[in-house]
Amino acid sequence: MDGIGVEVFGKDWMDPDFILDQGIENASAAADFARHFKEFVESALDVLQKDAFVLAIDDIDTRFERAWPVLEAIRKYLTTPQLRILLSGDMNLFSFLVRRQQWEQIGEPLLKPEQWLHEKMKDDRQSLMPGMSAMIDQLQEQYLTKVLPTEIRIELRPLADHVDLGKEVTFQVDNKENRPLLDSFTTYAAEMFGYRAASDVQNFRSVFLRQALRTTIQALRGGREVIASTGSASPPNPEARSQAIDALRHVAWTAMFKLGLRPDDTQEREPRRLLPTLINWFSERNDWKTLPRLSPEFADGEVNLSVLAVSASVLDGFRRDPGAMFEYMLKIAQIRDIVDMGQSSNGQELVGHANLTIQESCLHTVARIGAWSMVGNGRNLLRRVNMLALPVLAGRIRNYNAPLLELYGVRYPKQPSAKAAERFAMFNPEWVSTLWDERIKDLAKPIRSFQAVTSSAIKKGENNVKYLRNFFNSVESLSDSISDSPARDVLALCSYTVLSGQGFANGAISFTRLIAVIADLMQPRSAIGSGLEEVKSHVRAILLEATDESSYPVPADGGEDEESFINEDQSVGEDRRSGVDEYLVSALAAWLIEHKIFEVSVSPLALDRIWARFVSACKSIDQKHQRHLETRYLGLILHRYTVAFLHAAGVELRRTKGGALEKAFRNNPVTSSAVFNAFLEQFAADEKARSGAGTTDETEDSVAEAPPQPQQIDSREGATAAGGTAKASAETPADRLFKLIFSCPLWGFFLLPKDDGSIEEVVYKKYIEVLGYLKKPEHQAGLGDPGKLFIAKYKMPDGDSKETCLSVLINSIPISDQNPNGKPEQGLRSLPGAVLSQPTVPSKASRSNRLRKKAMPVLPVVILSV
Repeated sequence: MDGIGVEVFGKDWMDPDFILDQGIENASAAADFARHFKEFVESALDVLQKDAFVLAIDDIDTRFERAWPVLEAIRKYLTTPQLRILLSGDMNLFSFLVRRQQWEQIGEPLLKPEQWLHEKMKDDRQSLMPGMSAMIDQLQEQYLTKVLPTEIRIELRPLADHVDLGKEVTFQVDNKENRPLLDSFTTYAAEMFGYRAASDVQNFRSVFLRQALRTTIQALRGGREVIASTGSASPPNPEARSQAIDALRHVAWTAMFKLGLRPDDTQEREPRRLLPTLINWFSERNDWKTLPRLSPEFADGEVNLSVLAVSASVLDGFRRDPGAMFEYMLKIAQIRDIVDMGQSSNGQELVGHANLTIQESCLHTVARIGAWSMVGNGRNLLRRVNMLALPVLAGRIRNYNAPLLELYGVRYPKQPSAKAAERFAMFNPEWVSTLWDERIKDLAKPIRSFQAVTSSAIKKGENNVKYLRNFFNSVESLSDSISDSPARDVLALCSYTVLSGQGFANGAISFTRLIAVIADLMQPRSAIGSGLEEVKSHVRAILLEATDESSYPVPADGGEDEESFINEDQSVGEDRRSGVDEYLVSALAAWLIEHKIFEVSVSPLALDRIWARFVSACKSIDQKHQRHLETRYLGLILHRYTVAFLHAAGVELRRTKGGALEKAFRNNPVTSSAVFNAFLEQFAADEKARSGAGTTDETEDSVAEAPPQPQQIDSREGATAAGGTAKASAETPADRLFKLIFSCPLWGFFLLPKDDGSIEEVVYKKYIEVLGYLKKPEHQAGLGDPGKLFIAKYKMPDGDSKETCLSVLINSIPISDQNPNGKPEQGLRSLPGAVLSQPTVPSKASRSNRLRKKAMPVLPVVILSV
């Protein structure tokens, strides 16, 4: 009771007489206080001629040392109905406060022994702890019900509850205008997070409006200027975006800390420096499956809030440095997909091997990942069709048996004492002059296209070792044969060496190295310069680094070599490269300049979807192109990868801006480019519609001296150039990004410029049309016809040369197999002196071999005799 006890009167409190004389008197005074206070309130209201006083008490739930006395004062004294109390706070914190106080009132003398019995002795039959806990629950609920009666509690629900009930909610953009909240969210979602598709906007809106009311309001207030740009002729300025991002970061500050991410680290303005921070975050959270998407798709609202804050910062960085989007795909989306597919348990060992926690060129990243992918569950190097790294013959050739088996299905017998023409029919002039044209019909189209280039040299029937280069190449020999062409540099861009655990050099070609080159080329304009020569100097430096011969080790605990021509036969020679082709430098510089003024940034979620679709397509391509002597050819596979990436980018970027995914191009191009051609036709139709309606946003601001400022660039769907009228079909950053990707000159080296009216030729011609900017005089590309860039002059061993393309020539580089010498001869079926017999079926054939025998006709084995 108040006013009595040792705390007030000291030791005299134990005197019974003192209790009667002093204690009871003070206790009575305390009890009278409530009555006197009530009378005081009534008198004051009579004087003021008012009905009641309103007393507002705020934030006591955040100060525990002051909160309990306030609640007790309300319970004991402030009970008159003429005093209306507004008490704001979190009900969960009030509950915690009351519960703590009830436990403290039990006191340590009783609580401590009961805890000992409960925790140490594990004997709840003697301990009162379970009963005390239930009693505390009851006292807590009774106390809160008395002090804060449920019938007068008003819960401030999230805005989502009001919107879901159909209530009209408006947002005050400025002092003059209120806008419907849902309309405001469309602009906010597009500008802050890159969400334009209705499904993405709806998901964001649902998640964001379900945050605490204060959180939502504070974030929207910070983004007021961004929202106000809706319908204007110009996008929000960088300061408005920065203010909105800061507001979002501040409301998510605590949530980010709880998830192990320092909010200050997300303020990094250079996105390539921010990526290692995010990679560390994903690894420390042990979440490489969901967090890297940076999409608000979690059940935990705090995780969603943190992800949104990070996503907004990343997208803002993409606006300043578009090349960081490709780095995001290679360093984050690629790792997420590897973990998601079960190829890595948690991603941490791969992150360490690929050096992803430091800022390093993507060229090294993809090569390290490729080396990692070549080690399977065991210790031997995996030699298979694999998008991350295709194992190939790289250096000088010593053993001719394996590549001839791989490409042609014929064995090269090792009989040094016999003359070459006697032991190998391909060296026999009479045989090649009379039978070669007929026999090459047995070959698959990819290698047959290479033979069309070398047929004149083959028919000479020479019997020296160099003559064999008419049948196959290594990376080194093909590079020497096209040394005067841009194709040589492009081949070098894709090639590198993997060092096994035993120190052997193994050749590898990776398509993702092309994407890495794009990431490195697309640096911020401030780092490149604005003049043509400055851009060309930048391109030249990147290409010199990218084409430099480099080696990457497999993980330290794996990668021993089996018997294979990759190990035995290649010895990589010295790099004789003195420079890069100036045609290629000029073309890539023109490409960078052509797209320098447009905003092309899209959300991390869109980039993740692009990569996921691309990898899915590549998995199917790998499966379909394992068949020996049918589809297992390097040029064909790289062509399929190229089309798959372009298609994945186009389709997923269309999805990002809300476009429908028609059935004609919904699937992936695995064995044909038909679905990609269908997408290109739809994209062209959309472009034509925008052009006809006058809604294509191609604001060409001055960029002669300084890099483009974000306010010069319109990123909103429905916005047009200055002075224009907003249209729903206006060009979006997603459209521009696909144009940028599709128009890159690197892809043409792996597309198929056939002259047979096939769908591959149709796609190639559409691609050449897109490269029309190379003809512009200001780019000084000096190419005229863009198709000339992709022509390679192939020098044959006899000194003759013939013009063709890299996508044909690269088919002559064999893809390494796990056991190349174990292949049966099944190619050129009838050679002079051959004895025909059926292949011997192993007694314990693997399931894959049995399936292949069912799918393929049994071919005669060619046994070459002297």
